Amino acid sequence: MARICEISRKRVSHFSNLPEADRPDPKAYRRILLKRKVKVPEIKGAVNLWVTEAGLKEVKSAGGLAKFLKDRDDKKLTPKLLKLKRKIHGEPKSETPAAAEASASAPAAPAEAAPKEAAAKEAPPTEAAPKEAAGEAPKEPASES
Repeated sequence: MARICEISRKRVSHFSNLPEADRPDPKAYRRILLKRKVKVPEIKGAVNLWVTEAGLKEVKSAGGLAKFLKDRDDKKLTPKLLKLKRKIHGEPKSETPAAAEASASAPAAPAEAAPKEAAAKEAPPTEAAPKEAAGEAPKEPASES
């Protein structure tokens, strides 16, 4: 078993002490991993995890394992926790790019048409309106003074 925390993904740190003789003296900082049983009320049970104290703090600050898993990106989870996340929250909705584009553009089309329809109902067509649309200014009648 690899010595890795299943929550924080922290593993053994390797480094070298270089004394005056310049011979590497390999050292390893082994994090203290604890096998803990974490309760998950959403599945009415508990899960055994190899975790560090820092990992347990992350879960506690998130408000429980279920909330921690919901907020965490799938790429950062171990296979065991990813399977648990799917069990609690279900499969993520996956949309194809074409479906996402169609759903995004569908509501915009009726909203654009609504102001044009409202403007057509308010103002009845006049003789000056076609000339204004063509770019010509309406002629005013000459006043006799």
